[in-house]
Amino acid sequence: MKKSDKILSFFLIICICSCEKIIPFNEEVTEPKIVVHSFFNSTDQWKVFITKSLTVTDNGKLDFLENASVVIKDEQNNIVEILEHDSLGKYKGNTTPQIGKSYRIEAEVLGYNSVYAQDYIPNEVTISSVDSSTSHLNNEKILELDVSINDPQEEENYYYLKVHVGLNTLDGNYQTKRLNVLVNNPIFENSEPNKWDNKGIFTDFLFNGENTTIKTAIKLPIVIDDFSYNINDLDYLEIRLQNLTKAKYLYNKSYDLYQNASGSPFAQPVQVYSNVNGGFGIFAGSKRIDFRVL
Repeated sequence: MKKSDKILSFFLIICICSCEKIIPFNEEVTEPKIVVHSFFNSTDQWKVFITKSLTVTDNGKLDFLENASVVIKDEQNNIVEILEHDSLGKYKGNTTPQIGKSYRIEAEVLGYNSVYAQDYIPNEVTISSVDSSTSHLNNEKILELDVSINDPQEEENYYYLKVHVGLNTLDGNYQTKRLNVLVNNPIFENSEPNKWDNKGIFTDFLFNGENTTIKTAIKLPIVIDDFSYNINDLDYLEIRLQNLTKAKYLYNKSYDLYQNASGSPFAQPVQVYSNVNGGFGIFAGSKRIDFRVL
C-alpha cells in the first residue's frame, strides 16, 4: 500500500467555503507533509487549498501554507498557470480547466518534500429525457423520476445523481434545496429497501456505452423549514448528474464510509483515498450536467 494512500490517526480539517473537509489518516509521522485539496470542473477557475499534515507532536492547530509554489501543467508538461495565494492557504487561478483534458498539479514549500498529483475532467454525459409521475410508497405520496442517460462507450464512468429545487417560500425568501432521493433501485451502490439519501451513487458497470434509465423518486409534498409545498409551487425542479473521475469517486466513497463509521466504537478504521504523491489529499475532476424537469 502506498504511503499516500494511508490515513493518520488524527484529523486534518480544511475549511472550504465555510464547510469542514476532514481528511483522516492512520499513520504516525514525525515530519509534516503538504496536503492538497482541489475539486475542479469546467465551469470554475482553478482553486486549490494547501495546508500541512499534523505530526504526533503537534497540538492540533491547523496550519495553512501561504508561501507555496503551486503550478498547474497540461499533458505535455507545459505550464498552464501558476496559482496565486489568496488567503488561508487558498490558491486561485484565472483560467478554467477544459473537458477531456488531463492536468498535473505540483506544489512546493520550503522545508517540505514537494508533491504532485494528476487527474482530468471527464467528458460530458447527456440526459436525454426525464419522465415523471406521481405514485405512492408505504402510504406516502411520491414523484417518480425516470432519468434516461447516454453513457459514453469504452470508458468507465462514475456518477452522482441529485435533485434540486428552487422556490419562493411562504416566509418571503427565495430558497434552493437539495432533496433526498429514493435509492431502493439496486443500481445504486447506496441502495437499501425504502432508503432515502441525498444522492444516488452508481457506475456504468452494467450498462457501459448504452442508453439506460435510472429510476428514483422524491417525496411529496416537499417540506422546507416546516412548510409544505406542492410541485406547482416550485420555480424549478432539476436533475443534477455529476460524472466523476475514478479518483474523485474513490475519495468521496471512502469519505462517506469514514463519516458513517465516526462515533462508533465498534467500527473498523476507514482508509480515506488520496492521490497526492509525496503528501496527502485529493486532486480530482468532474463534469456536472443539469436537466430541468420543470
